[in-house]
Amino acid sequence: MGEGLLHPQLVMIGGKAAACLGKLPLDDQERYLRERLPVVVRRGRGFDVRLVDVAEMTEDQRRQVFKVADSGAVTVRDEEAQKSYFANRAAQLLVEQERQDGMKRVERVGWSVEGGKVWVKPDKVESGITRRDLLTMLRDLGE
Repeated sequence: MGEGLLHPQLVMIGGKAAACLGKLPLDDQERYLRERLPVVVRRGRGFDVRLVDVAEMTEDQRRQVFKVADSGAVTVRDEEAQKSYFANRAAQLLVEQERQDGMKRVERVGWSVEGGKVWVKPDKVESGITRRDLLTMLRDLGE
């Protein structure tokens, strides 16, 4: 803010979306604060564009609108890039769901295995987990 690189309103707003907006050039910060950020939303089988205030953006909208490079540089995705983001995200969710569906579900006396995680029951925690228990848990995970 002192060097004129961060718009003063962004300091007051706070949050991850405002931090992303703050990494853009000052002219872009002012424009998006004034005009709001274009966010592509699904509407039936198509898409619409809504103008959303940076202070009201959800975390999903922030990830959709702002592209953060490995270097930390931030850009705003245009409408087509946001539609591509939707398609990529849908594919990722489908793969993740298939992976979750393919994971074992095991119910044991002292623990259960679900979604690739071991959930230890309180009674087992109190009595202690043996080496044999750990080996069985690993076998149940199938990893």
